[in-house]
Amino acid sequence: MMNKPLIKICGITQPAILQFCRDKGVDLAGLIFYPASPRYITLEKARSLLRSVNRKKMGITGVFVDETVDRVREIAEYL
Repeated sequence: MMNKPLIKICGITQPAILQFCRDKGVDLAGLIFYPASPRYITLEKARSLLRSVNRKKMGITGVFVDETVDRVREIAEYL
């Protein structure tokens, strides 16, 4: 018996895309908190994005580069 694969989509920046992912059964949506990335999202925009969609049955994950554990925790608490 084969396990169902876990599906994660990264670089979400728009509410409509987050809603689409949730509606299609995506398991995890990734937000990129690395300023050099073209899909970087500010904390304020990320907070607004997460409030815009009912995220039941979908997890959110962050992508970080060279960030301290304490800073990642601060961001998670803020969001």
